[in-house]
Amino acid sequence: MATGMGDFTDILIRRGAISRDQLTEAERMARSGQQKVADCLIQLGYATGEEVMRALAEENACEYVDLQEVKIPDEVIELVPESVARENVILPLRVDDEMQAVIVVASDPQAYEVFENLRFILNKRVEIALAPRESILESINRYYGQVEGESADSMLQEFTDTAIDWLDERDRSRPFCALVQHKAPHEPWDFHERHAGHFDAGVPEPATLRDDYDGRATPAREATMRIVADMPEEDFKQFVPTDLDPDGLLRWKYQRYIQDYLRCVQALDENVARLLGYLDDDGVASETIVVYTSDQG
Repeated sequence: MATGMGDFTDILIRRGAISRDQLTEAERMARSGQQKVADCLIQLGYATGEEVMRALAEENACEYVDLQEVKIPDEVIELVPESVARENVILPLRVDDEMQAVIVVASDPQAYEVFENLRFILNKRVEIALAPRESILESINRYYGQVEGESADSMLQEFTDTAIDWLDERDRSRPFCALVQHKAPHEPWDFHERHAGHFDAGVPEPATLRDDYDGRATPAREATMRIVADMPEEDFKQFVPTDLDPDGLLRWKYQRYIQDYLRCVQALDENVARLLGYLDDDGVASETIVVYTSDQG
């Protein structure tokens, strides 16, 4: 994919966006925190997200997109499910009929697994354009219709209210089957203020936290879902410490992740309890089978 124009850091230096010393500091920070150099340059304030993305676009011979300057048609947005766009921080930009391809905006030109999954979903070639992550997130909210102030908590309550209303109005002379599909608790694990502070004392570490997957099946070994190596800094909602040893960094990142995750799913637990409470109050709990599934079905 690269064109021989040089590494994106060389491009930034050539353009005068960063100095050699600043690059050295960002590389040191990336090594100590197992982060990407691009993210560290932005975090340190040495380059803007736009400067980094433009340099990465040049390195990878792909288009840079200012999402504030384009209007994406509804029929293009509808090609990619909202859940896929949000989970992978990508956005369909346009369809190129001549190339039989969909142009998709991303912030990581090396997210090859994501691009392969999109090819499967779209049944078309996928070509990549680049934009800053924050710009993509803002555009996802704009195009998929999230209103200001909407949260995972409010969506959970809305889904549960809808399910209870349907149950209340059902034909009671017939059996019923209700599928209540709540929003999956994916990043950024937003939680309501009533759950703030919960789990601040820490969460016990599982025995598998330091599993090296030695001897395990290939998918488990190669999955890019490691807390230290693969979770982006945005998921931790604060700067990652640079003065921790590897085990200390693992423990810090695990606590930041699991505490927010558990605060988020507390709202899910509350709404499942509301639904089960309705079945009790309606007198049908003893003759109703409740089946739980994961977001992967």
